[in-house]
Amino acid sequence: MQGLDLTGVDADQYTTALNLLSNADEYDFNLLLLPGIVRKFGGHTSIISKAIDVCESRGDAFVIVDSVPYSTDAFGLVKTQAKAMDSNYAATYWPWVQVPDPQIGTNVWVPPSVVLPGVISYTDRVAHEWFAPAGLNRGGLTTVLEAKTRLTHAERDELYEDRVNPIASFPGQGVVVFGQKTLQSKPSALDRINVRRLLIALRKFIASSSRYLVFEQNTTALRNRFMNIVNPYLESVQSNSGLNAFRVVMDDSNNTPDLVDRNILYGQIFLQPTKTAEFIKIKLGTAIPVNDKKSMKINGKDRKPRCDSAKDQKEVHVNDNAGRTSGRLNFFTDKGKGKKYLGVVIK
Repeated sequence: MQGLDLTGVDADQYTTALNLLSNADEYDFNLLLLPGIVRKFGGHTSIISKAIDVCESRGDAFVIVDSVPYSTDAFGLVKTQAKAMDSNYAATYWPWVQVPDPQIGTNVWVPPSVVLPGVISYTDRVAHEWFAPAGLNRGGLTTVLEAKTRLTHAERDELYEDRVNPIASFPGQGVVVFGQKTLQSKPSALDRINVRRLLIALRKFIASSSRYLVFEQNTTALRNRFMNIVNPYLESVQSNSGLNAFRVVMDDSNNTPDLVDRNILYGQIFLQPTKTAEFIKIKLGTAIPVNDKKSMKINGKDRKPRCDSAKDQKEVHVNDNAGRTSGRLNFFTDKGKGKKYLGVVIK
C-alpha cells in the first residue's frame, strides 16, 4: 500500500467532507484519521492542511498525519515533511508497519495512522486521555508483525528531535510507539500529545456541561453552578495525575458590568498539566572504602574524614581545615564503639 491515487479525484470532495466535520454540534469526535492520504504525494498536502485546520478550529479533536509513503527510507525526507507542519493538534509517526489482513489472507504494509487508533483507545481504556499513548506500558502495537525499519536508539532520538514519533522494535517486546510529540515547533507543554488530549477532554466536558447554563439568569448563583460543576471534575483529573494544579476564576473580577450588560458569562481556567518522564538519567558514582583512622587522597592531598553527626546514616565530610571538600562519606553506627565508615563518594 503506497497511499491513495487521487488522479481524477477532486480534492474539493475531501474539503467538503472535512467542512462537514467542522460542525462540532453535529459531529462529536476527538480523533481524525486519513489512512491513504500521505503528505508527500501531490494533491494530498492540501487535504492534510485542511484536516489540521478543522481540528484547530474545533479545538476538540486531534489528527494523525501520515507524512511519507511506504517506499521512503530516507530520514531526511521524513524529517522535512514533519518540519513543514506546525500544529499541536496533529502528530506524525514513522515507519510503516506490517499487519495481517484476514480478508485477503496475507500480510500488508500500512501507514501508522492505521494502527495508532488502537494505541490511543487502549490508553483511554486502561488510563486516561492525559496519559501518553506511548512506551512499553501503553504503546505496544499488538497487531503489528514488524516495522519496515528497525530504528536504532540514535535514530529514534534523531527523529524525535524533529517531531517525528518513532515506532520502535524491541526484542521480546515487539513493535512499540516510542514517542508522543505533537507537530508544534515551539517548545511548550502543548508540544506533547498527552497535554493536548488533556485539554481536548476538558474542553469537551466543559462544553457539554455549560450548555445547560445558557439563557439562565446571569447572577452569582449561576457562576456558583458553573464552579460546582467544573471544580469537582478538575479535582478528579488532578487526583488521577492529569494536573499538578488548577484555578478557576468566575467572579466579579472577570465578569465586569460591561460583560454582564452584553449577556456574557465569562470564566477563566488556569491549568498546570502533569508532565511525562520521557528521558531517565541516572548518575552512578564509585565508593572508596576507608576507615575512621586513616586519611584519604582528595585532589592529590591527604584528608581526614570528620563526622558532623553521631546519628546513623548521616553524612561525613572530608575536612581540609579550610572547609568541606567535594568528598562525601556515609557511615553506620553499631553499639558502643562499633562505628564503621562505608566509603567516600568523589563527585
